[in-house]
Amino acid sequence: CTLIENYTVTIHPENTVTQVINECGSYTWPVNGTTYTVSGTYTEIIQDQFGCDQTYVLNLTITTNTPIVETITACDTYTWPINGTTYTSSGVYNHSVVDINDCIQLYTLNLTINFSTTTTINETHCDNYIWPLNGMTYTSSGTHSHTVVGTNGCDETTILNLTINNSQVINETVSECDTYTWPVNGQTYTTSGTYFATGTTPEGCLIEYVLNLTINMRSTIVEDVFSCTKYTWAVNGTVYNQSG
Repeated sequence: CTLIENYTVTIHPENTVTQVINECGSYTWPVNGTTYTVSGTYTEIIQDQFGCDQTYVLNLTITTNTPIVETITACDTYTWPINGTTYTSSGVYNHSVVDINDCIQLYTLNLTINFSTTTTINETHCDNYIWPLNGMTYTSSGTHSHTVVGTNGCDETTILNLTINNSQVINETVSECDTYTWPVNGQTYTTSGTYFATGTTPEGCLIEYVLNLTINMRSTIVEDVFSCTKYTWAVNGTVYNQSG
């Protein structure tokens, strides 16, 4: 007899599954439970329930962000562009941002703050003053400043509060008879002329005294008068009744 048998055959194909993964720092692949920290292509073959090989391919990109360190030296203040914060003291500052790969990027700022200085000096002088810092000559009182860059790279400002006291010339015109004693120097003069003496103001500046002196000499007028009985002197209106 002829035996006819019918069979139903099911063919299970072997599959290849490819995964493309981008991760930060590390990635644990669920297919095999392995943690990867380096970018690369990884393959894992697993048999399914039918005994067929299933190939898994992992195209992995691991992004590892190395901390970015900035070393900055500034005067007085520094505004960090990374976070817009203004710092007024030295120190180490950190800031984290998420990059385009959703990874955390750490920034570290090593900051040194050097400070500007301001020094005020007071000077009092007669007539003028030459400021050694800038070589300028000043002839009037006022406030002046001079700024240079110090050894730390920051401004060193010196403020000058200047008082200028002026010397004086005092002229005196005097007319006297016979002699004149000048109170300024205690000298007695018997002839006309121009005389000089010096002194100081309360601020210690020079005073030059000029004396324009005119000495007028006394004169004696002698009158010889002969009169009878009495005589009235016209000079003083006195009546004299005896010789003398």
